[in-house]
Amino acid sequence: MSSDVAAPLEDPELLARCLAGDRASREELARACLVRVRRTVFMAVSRPSDADDVVQDAISRIFAALPSFRADAKLSTWIDRISINAVRDHFRRGPILTALLFSSPSEREPAPERYAPDVDWERRRLSEALRRQLLRIRPPKRIALMLSVAYGYSVNEIAMMTDCSVETAKKRLQHGRRELMNRVRKDPYLFGLLKERGTCRT
Repeated sequence: MSSDVAAPLEDPELLARCLAGDRASREELARACLVRVRRTVFMAVSRPSDADDVVQDAISRIFAALPSFRADAKLSTWIDRISINAVRDHFRRGPILTALLFSSPSEREPAPERYAPDVDWERRRLSEALRRQLLRIRPPKRIALMLSVAYGYSVNEIAMMTDCSVETAKKRLQHGRRELMNRVRKDPYLFGLLKERGTCRT
């Protein structure tokens, strides 16, 4: 996530103005929250209509609970946890849906740096190929992988955000990574692409 997008979420003065009722500050914070929540949700829920519903649910939860935010954690982490809870509730309410490691190209945030067209195309090919394999991994392991790979959360943080023990979070990450790599090795196209990039060993 680019720093200009993430910055409002780490601005205590903006949050204070928002809580004091300043409309412009609330709108600025809402825009930053929406970007963060959409990124998280679209990595976990593949069907756009379902993802939009989860985003709306998460945003409603965030602003309803915002007055209770005590700054004992980063606001972005607090937002991620609410977003993940909305995703998990979505999975509980109906059939298990597919999940994404990266959002679709149309939903993906612009990268902070500019890539040459051929490099950007290769990145998209790799993202789409990885997503096809991740779709087959069960939601608890997908969510753990997403939090680790996309946001860099530690095992302890993943355990806290998904309401499980550290040992369970560790197992989900280990099993998820092992399953993903096994699927990658069985996909000649993806395995070849990763070998070309030097990110996959035989």
